[in-house]
Amino acid sequence: MSDLTVFVPSHDLTLKGSQLCAFLYGPFGEIAEQHLAALIGRSPKHALRIVGMLNWMGSPASLDAVKQVLDHKPSDELFKMAISFFMRVGGPRGREIALGVNSAELPESSRSYYQEIRGAIEKTSYEFMLAAAKQADGNAAVLPSDVLEQHLTKMYETFGRDGRPMAVALLTANIPASELARRLLEIRSRMFRRLSNEAIDDVESLNAIIEALLLRKN
Repeated sequence: MSDLTVFVPSHDLTLKGSQLCAFLYGPFGEIAEQHLAALIGRSPKHALRIVGMLNWMGSPASLDAVKQVLDHKPSDELFKMAISFFMRVGGPRGREIALGVNSAELPESSRSYYQEIRGAIEKTSYEFMLAAAKQADGNAAVLPSDVLEQHLTKMYETFGRDGRPMAVALLTANIPASELARRLLEIRSRMFRRLSNEAIDDVESLNAIIEALLLRKN
């Protein structure tokens, strides 16, 4: 992985590697993701850094580009990064790609890693992630549409700093999952404009919510 490291003294923040690059590209959202996904095939030597960035700022739109990585005998580190991408922001097709890996064709170290995590991949679902959210936060009432809209507007206006309801409320919101995921992806891109450790945590947790919504069937 990249050895680039930047310390931001005004925020007491250290960014390095793909995380640093994600904060540079992330604010540009879908356009930046399209640019980076296209680079995977054109610049294979940078694939590890790019796939690492997409773990933070990617979406199912980059699945085909990252899947190319598996077709070219990736290094152990790149293989792990690609599997991570499929499961963090890849939705149901990302899970399908991860489960479709033929472990017999992998080098020993990648095969061992894959065999260790395959069980976790198999049990990942919307229901599993909702149960985990309920265990962490408890149950939450379904938000009325107008209240949900107020929360989403507040999140957008504050670059994701304020207004986020509990994860369970978002995961059970009475709105098509694809539409809510799209709105949250827009908010995520604005989160990258906040240089702070809090923003890193917010992006990480929002990605988990987005992934669960992508796995939701409606």
